[in-house]
Amino acid sequence: MSDSKTVVVTGASSGIGLAVAREFALKGYNVIAGARRLSSMEELKKYNVTTVELDITSPESVEKLKKLIETEYDGAIKYLLNNAGQSCAAAAVEVSDDEVFRCFEVNVFGHIRVTRELAPFVIKTKGTIGFTGSVQGILETMFLGVYASSKAAIQSYASGMAFEMAPFGVKVVNFVTGGVRTAMSGIDLKSVLYDEEGLEEVKKAYSELTKTGMDSHVYARKVIKDFEHSKLGVVHHYRGAGSTTVWIAHTFFPKFVLSMLFGSVLKLSTLLKSITNKYK
Repeated sequence: MSDSKTVVVTGASSGIGLAVAREFALKGYNVIAGARRLSSMEELKKYNVTTVELDITSPESVEKLKKLIETEYDGAIKYLLNNAGQSCAAAAVEVSDDEVFRCFEVNVFGHIRVTRELAPFVIKTKGTIGFTGSVQGILETMFLGVYASSKAAIQSYASGMAFEMAPFGVKVVNFVTGGVRTAMSGIDLKSVLYDEEGLEEVKKAYSELTKTGMDSHVYARKVIKDFEHSKLGVVHHYRGAGSTTVWIAHTFFPKFVLSMLFGSVLKLSTLLKSITNKYK
């Protein structure tokens, strides 16, 4: 077994990915951070992080990363965090083919591609593969159905892979992420069906959620601790603001409790009432 201290973080241009790459580097790990634009990771160079241009939707780009690890890092990875993500806000019956494809291309297909290509390097160290999941993957909230389904898909993928990788000594963790303060500014929703009184209130509520989450560096330190103490088997860590509440409600209460909770948080009542009255 290799004693490599190499870590790979995808989607490291901002928010969670940037913070996790920085915190790993501060703990003495050799960090390879990937994102589509090198310029967006300039800050990480201060922490001796190796930044690479990486588009996880491109087989050629992933192959280039694979060759780098083979030639310069002894073909060994201790930890891999699949963090790259694509937001997608749309009404379920208005979403375009392009929006659906792009969301799944990044949030699901890209992670599967990176994991498949880099898994032998993690097996070599008996390391850990992680995914940045979301509480949306277990919730029912308006206008995020496609995004939520992509997160539910990757959670199921991680769960199944955990069993498959256990004989190799490789751990798999999925971070069911709640609120984390990032550069995101809420949802950019364009709708015809739902363009009624209350829609702007809902948009504002989504925007407020991005400002009240856990600090990204606090979140990152929790994630790193989870990597370092990971165990074999299916492990889902609930991290970020509100994630523990979601876990409790999801585990011990009927589904409608979660729906009511988020209906209140997201100020849905006026919009739903407007539409109900219009289509009576």
